[in-house]
Amino acid sequence: MGSKAGGARVGLEQVVIAPCRSHDPEWWFSSVRVELSKAMSLCRSCSHMSECLAGALARGEAAGVWGGRYLVEGRIAAVPGPWLPSRGRVRLAVSRSRNDEGRG
Repeated sequence: MGSKAGGARVGLEQVVIAPCRSHDPEWWFSSVRVELSKAMSLCRSCSHMSECLAGALARGEAAGVWGGRYLVEGRIAAVPGPWLPSRGRVRLAVSRSRNDEGRG
């Protein structure tokens, strides 16, 4: 039993130094894309990443970054928020606005 207590203590110390324990916890549950990206990046440097993701999937976590992935309703999902448009999309949007001005 003594070895288990020692093992639990080591595990607890490792969790305490995990990125999610040493940075702003709001990043892991934010609705701001930049903050979620920071959290995901920090997760990828953690030695507990795969166990964290597996546990979150098994528990069906409602939302947040777990093991470097964003979860919604217990499933891996795309990070919310607007994507930055590519140059092609910007040109398309400009071209549409010029056409719309000529019609009106």
